Amino acid sequence: MADNLPSDVQLPDTPSHPAPRLGSGMSTKLLLLTILFVMLSEVMIYVPSLANFRNTWLAERLERTTIALLVAEKAGKIDMLSEEATKDILKQLGVQTIAVRRDGLRQLIAMSDMPGMVTSEFRVNEMVPGDAILEALKTLLNGSERTTRVVAGTPEFSNGEVAEVEIVLNEGALHDAMIVHSFNILKLSLMISVITAALVFLALRALFVRPIRRVTQNMLRFAQDPEDASRVIATSERSDEIGVAQNQLSHMQSELQLMLAEKRTLADLGLAVSKISHDLRNILATAVLFSDRLQTIDDPAVQRFAPKLVRALDRAIDYCQSTLAYGRAREAEPSIRVVQLHTLVEEVAEVLGLDEHDSIQFQNKVSETIVVDADPDQLFRIILNLCRNSVQAMKDSGGGTTGSIVNSLSISASLADNSCSITVSDTGPGIADSQKGLLFKAFQSRSGMGGTGLGLAIASELVQAHEGTLQLDDSAQGASFTICLPRARIVGNAEQKLHLIQDKGESRA
Repeated sequence: MADNLPSDVQLPDTPSHPAPRLGSGMSTKLLLLTILFVMLSEVMIYVPSLANFRNTWLAERLERTTIALLVAEKAGKIDMLSEEATKDILKQLGVQTIAVRRDGLRQLIAMSDMPGMVTSEFRVNEMVPGDAILEALKTLLNGSERTTRVVAGTPEFSNGEVAEVEIVLNEGALHDAMIVHSFNILKLSLMISVITAALVFLALRALFVRPIRRVTQNMLRFAQDPEDASRVIATSERSDEIGVAQNQLSHMQSELQLMLAEKRTLADLGLAVSKISHDLRNILATAVLFSDRLQTIDDPAVQRFAPKLVRALDRAIDYCQSTLAYGRAREAEPSIRVVQLHTLVEEVAEVLGLDEHDSIQFQNKVSETIVVDADPDQLFRIILNLCRNSVQAMKDSGGGTTGSIVNSLSISASLADNSCSITVSDTGPGIADSQKGLLFKAFQSRSGMGGTGLGLAIASELVQAHEGTLQLDDSAQGASFTICLPRARIVGNAEQKLHLIQDKGESRA
């Protein structure tokens, strides 16, 4: 396709996309993020778990002390413990002080030689979660320096009284136990994170990463050669977002290939037109030389038709030259002049031979007083294309009369608010509904078997260059097109009309 483009047109290079570096792919990022989020979840669980471990550890230490007191109380030896037995009990229980509170009176059961100063108090089943978490963090950070009093209600003693057992202990042992517990939680969290991350990674990789990678690789492969039909991605049966994206990508790639095929056809056509225009220009130049000699002949008929022939050849040469200059049919900016519309329509009819046509009745209904500001050559081409389409359509539909009915073609014009509406109407077969939306697109409509689909597209482009509009009248019988030009007026006398006609003829000579 690039071989058919002009030499000064540079196509953009396809951007290169290096393979992702190790560790930078979506799969690796997904794995790392999964591990990170699981660890964050474990941290959120770890803090309440640590507080619960501290509460349980202190409650168990108090429960062991309570059981020992109950045994001693049942044996009647709670007040008969020796100093050596007291120290042994305190050491075995890991506490510094044991006391029982009954009826508001506190009875000291056992106490070490140098108990520490109490810095916190823990009442079993009474501490709120927030305070428990705060105390657990303090123990974890400064456990060896803290001394805690633990208090809880006890079962009834033998005499039927209900008492509270109170112990005082150093949190050093609790701190060590919490460190061991934290490491156990860490190891468990890492194991859970790896297992969870692996499962999530495998699931997401199969469901999302691999399909996205397949779509990405297809896009890169398709970009290297968009015209290769084998590179269009296959449609997916998935109904989720990835399936929709893959199906839309497949549709877009197919549409793009159709557009590229059309562009390639247009490029080939442009190259062919340039070659034809080059040779045609040379042929027309030769024809101009012979037509110039015709003007030297004194025959009145020759003198009448020779200037028109020269003007027609000049228009053809100029258009061939513009095609060669731009490599395609690019229209020049309109050269606005005053145009006498009635005379221009007569010239179109004469070129098409409508004044002597045996099966088409032509009517020029344009008033001789109407003038428009337009490019005369481009306006001539606009009306010529519309009339030629009408003639071709009526010819293809039957080619002439049916009984006493004669096909007709008429051109009329009206003024409103300094604008001119030029209507070209015929009694042909009209425009099929399927073609109405494609009328003004190149190569999309056909006026007949020999049409190219360019006439209406060229006419529409030229009208738009004049800041006007070209529309199809759906309500009319046959086909009726209306050209609206923004600048028009009426001239008032014959001298002005004659001056315009003479000026128009000199500008085309």
